[in-house]
Amino acid sequence: MNLKDKNISMQLHKYLCNIVGSEEVVRARREIFDVKDIVGSNIFVTFISSGSKAEGLDLQGSDYDQMMHINFVRVYESLNCVESDPYKTLLFMDTSDTKPGFTKLKLVNKSYFNVIDDWCETVGDETLISSKISREQGLPDGMIIHGPCQSTEYYDAANCLRCKEWITPAQHWIHRSRTAWPDYTLVTSAHYKLESVKSHGKVLSASELSCYSYLNTTTLSFISESIYSSIKRLVNRELSTYTLSVYAREVLQSFHLRNMLAINKLFYQQYKRSFCNFKMSFRSFSISSLLLLASLFYKCKRYEECLVMINYSLSRCSPNMIHLKFTNNVVEQTVFKEMKHRYGLLLAIKHLLIEHVYFRYPFCLLPDELIPLIVKKNLLIPPVVYSYLLQFLCFHHLADYKGKQNALHDLELTIRERYFILDNVTTSRLVHVSLDIVKTLL
Repeated sequence: MNLKDKNISMQLHKYLCNIVGSEEVVRARREIFDVKDIVGSNIFVTFISSGSKAEGLDLQGSDYDQMMHINFVRVYESLNCVESDPYKTLLFMDTSDTKPGFTKLKLVNKSYFNVIDDWCETVGDETLISSKISREQGLPDGMIIHGPCQSTEYYDAANCLRCKEWITPAQHWIHRSRTAWPDYTLVTSAHYKLESVKSHGKVLSASELSCYSYLNTTTLSFISESIYSSIKRLVNRELSTYTLSVYAREVLQSFHLRNMLAINKLFYQQYKRSFCNFKMSFRSFSISSLLLLASLFYKCKRYEECLVMINYSLSRCSPNMIHLKFTNNVVEQTVFKEMKHRYGLLLAIKHLLIEHVYFRYPFCLLPDELIPLIVKKNLLIPPVVYSYLLQFLCFHHLADYKGKQNALHDLELTIRERYFILDNVTTSRLVHVSLDIVKTLL
């Protein structure tokens, strides 16, 4: 490569880094999705992040793709290849009377774990897997069918069944050329494009900030020592710690806490376990974790302690904090990148980012008075709104009328000024319903 071509190549590399991120940023994104897959997987399903985001390329307008591999199902290319396995549901491919690239999956047996029984259709003497049923079954609220996936605006999820062998139509992929791209003419023609997009303004290297939103969508219901050990073995210790704090926050809202009001030996065991998870979650989720702890105090009728946690949480809220979402703007990415470089990932997340207080089914930490807010299996409440809601409820039980009036005034001011309230229809409806609930208790 001559000097001119080398300079063009370096310009192209720098230009692409400004779009998709530097080598460090791309590596960080990949690690985020590796961790998400480890945490989300279990003995029944293995999650595999795919697409541009999992490759570390957070391109504008791209969504997050995830494959869900059903572990107890095995696919074979033909019936003659099938090996007996009583612990797996066995399928074989029938490509007769199908278009290229498509196949019919026929059931060979039923295993102890009949995880795909509901996907089956009987046609004559044969049992086939229905792709339509597999996509439509258990379709969550807010998701639609998009091709082979269950989808939202930002997320595509596809059920996958694995064939461990290279099937005949894919044999030529094994030896396909990996050096045919990029063509030399493509590299040399990049010079004009680079010159045409030059700007004298500030150019920002892309940040991995928005990808942390996908890690926070992980849903867990039990503690697995193998998962815990797998995360701890990851090279990036700060990312491992952050992931464990996400994990701990999920466990806090598991079904094990539903009987927290029964004052007995089981209550104290659950209470102690809850505090261990809270301690872990504080490594990164400062304000949202504090408010969940305040909710635990409220559920246990420890109203004074609840008020202390609320006041401390409110003191931590700052107008300069950043809402973590799928599409953070250039300024937010720049601030996060600089703070992470200076203080590290954990401190940047803990002191710079703020999130809605997240409740999920069975809503064991949500105050009973706020049950009318539930319309789906997840509930997100703006942090300052929830702080004053919980503060009002505490004063209500303490029969402090002046405290109730002050909390109501602060709640109305928060809603009017939209303090830490994202502009969307769902949030607006929720905060106004919250205000109505409070007014009924005056």
